[in-house]
Amino acid sequence: TQTDLDLNTLLYMPEADEVFGKDLVFMLRVLLIEKTGKSVPNRLAHGRLPDGYFGPELINFVWATTLFLCYLSRMLMEKTRQQQVSEPT
Repeated sequence: TQTDLDLNTLLYMPEADEVFGKDLVFMLRVLLIEKTGKSVPNRLAHGRLPDGYFGPELINFVWATTLFLCYLSRMLMEKTRQQQVSEPT
């Protein structure tokens, strides 16, 4: 069996900083889990989103973070591919 870990646990693991970098982990914490931050999933799940909550600032932040994650995953795939090509068989 595999233990399921929530974002609150995963984003505080040292491995998260190694994989994503401290800045991105901080952005994800603020956006997704911190009570003093936006905590969008928590507010959405409990129906505590006021009118106009998803204003341009939040949407731009979410969009920029999403694009960065896509870019990061592409760069990691490319790095892995290059390592496989350069390793002698």
